[in-house]
Parts: sequence; structure tokens; C-alpha cells
Amino acid sequence: EHPQWTVPGSEAGDFWAPEIARVGEEYWLTYTARARDHSLSIGLAKSDRPLGPYVDLGRPLLTGGMIDAHLFVADGGEPT
Repeated sequence: EHPQWTVPGSEAGDFWAPEIARVGEEYWLTYTARARDHSLSIGLAKSDRPLGPYVDLGRPLLTGGMIDAHLFVADGGEPT
């Protein structure tokens, strides 16, 4: 199932570039998807296990022509 903020359909949603990072005790999954306004956006979903299940943030993390997110986690465990 796709997040509600994304365009539905296997030929329309444009999901790609997933990346998982451990942030504290959670696993964060970023990905690129096409939002309902058709802009390329970065999504974020979180889980307490690397294989999921993941819960989407419910909205784009960043929107407006964004692609290929990368999470950087500092030595102190803080994502940037």
C-alpha cells in the first residue's frame, strides 16, 4: 500500500532511491515518490526493526523537485 500523500498506481507513483539508516533505536527509511500535486518529494517512514514494518510520516518530508535523499547521522546519533 502506498502512503496517502503519494500518487497511486505502479506506473504513476514513481517510487525509487530507498535508503535505510539507524537513528537511535529506530530505523528510518527515506525514499523518493511523486506527491499528489505531481512534484517529486522525499518520504520518510520509521520502524523499530530494519525489516519493518515501517510507518510513513504521513506527509512528504521535503517536496518540490527533490530526489535521492541521504540521511546523515552524526556521532551523537542525531540525524541531519
